[in-house]
Amino acid sequence: MSSKPEDMYRSRFLCSIRNPKYGADTFVCGRVCAEMRKSTVYTVDIKLDVCGVLQESQYECGAGMGPEANCKHLCVVLYALAKAADAIIYCETCTQRLHTFHHVKNHTDSPVKVEHCMLRSDGSLQGVLDLDPSPGDYISDSEYDTFS
Repeated sequence: MSSKPEDMYRSRFLCSIRNPKYGADTFVCGRVCAEMRKSTVYTVDIKLDVCGVLQESQYECGAGMGPEANCKHLCVVLYALAKAADAIIYCETCTQRLHTFHHVKNHTDSPVKVEHCMLRSDGSLQGVLDLDPSPGDYISDSEYDTFS
């Protein structure tokens, strides 16, 4: 087997696998994304006997035609079945990974005292030390409590 199906499996091209049993046979239905366009999904149907030997298969891929043909999408499903004891790697959904754009970013700088801040181009703190954040109408009002 070439490494292409293994690479596709590890790159999360496998969408889903289901395997209903019917009598002594096991049927496996897998969905694999196309390599060139991930919006295209190929369905792979496989029939296995009691011992797990491949009996029949059919799939939508145009590369696999005829009774002896196989394609990489079929190989991806078979490789996933072989790895089913560990854990099957599926393609990620849009809600599977947590979005982090709305998280607060960590502060990495060390704190700086106000007197060392360069707030003006000339380096002076003139006017900054006398800063009163009160609204302009209430700055000189004696009844306005400034909590200072």
